Amino acid sequence: MLDPGGVAGACHRRTFSRHHGQPRVSGNVADVLRAARCRRTDRLRRFDYFTLSFSDLQRVKTFHDAISPMDPRVTELHCIMPLVNVPSVMIHGILSYYRASRVAHRSVALQPVQDKRDKKQVPGGLKLHQYANLYFHARNPMLFKRKTEASVLCVLRVSTQVLSVNGTVITDQNAASDYVRFLSPTQWDLLPWNAIFARNWTHPDDRIAYWRHRAQKCAEVLVPNGVAFSYVNGAYVVDAATSNALSGQGFALPIDIDSDLFFY
Repeated sequence: MLDPGGVAGACHRRTFSRHHGQPRVSGNVADVLRAARCRRTDRLRRFDYFTLSFSDLQRVKTFHDAISPMDPRVTELHCIMPLVNVPSVMIHGILSYYRASRVAHRSVALQPVQDKRDKKQVPGGLKLHQYANLYFHARNPMLFKRKTEASVLCVLRVSTQVLSVNGTVITDQNAASDYVRFLSPTQWDLLPWNAIFARNWTHPDDRIAYWRHRAQKCAEVLVPNGVAFSYVNGAYVVDAATSNALSGQGFALPIDIDSDLFFY
């Protein structure tokens, strides 16, 4: 059964439907745009694809405003990326697992986790591996597992504008979790923000709390197929040597050294 509070909820929420193999918005905004496209001009007797009334524009603006007041700690999104992949990212963007498999790249993914993700389907959307995945906060268990590889990694800084990309989904924990909820970006208030931005997720006296918090730290933003490089605003690296290496890959956006992000 689909979660009525998730991406396949009531019509007043942002939901998804199939359209040429892609999920698309089928809630308020899509209805507004579709209605505008189906208006006929009396004089020309043709479809008018460009005319939106003032009330239409207000409703579209309301949808985007519902995303913009997200938790104030969400100033950007993160993608953990090997330096050797950056030239490809500058050309193709941040790709889904499926699309990345078609180009030469190095993966930081853990294979048992990828095997689990390969079997997942987003309710009303695509298969999980058809989404490019970003984190709300990269200082998480995934990056901690790769701590010893920090000198060959960077964290790409991605604009929150990507949340408005058609079909984008957010999760309240690691998308591979058995207990994950897939939500619309407008449902951001359902995410455990304090847990996501906590510096420590260990709970020595409560193993269940540890497992839950570890998954919550890896809450994700899932973007269909890929994230265009135009959404990337810069990168974080662990030290000056890694900064020089990233610049040497032709990366011309701002690079900030943040050793704490990489657990140093």
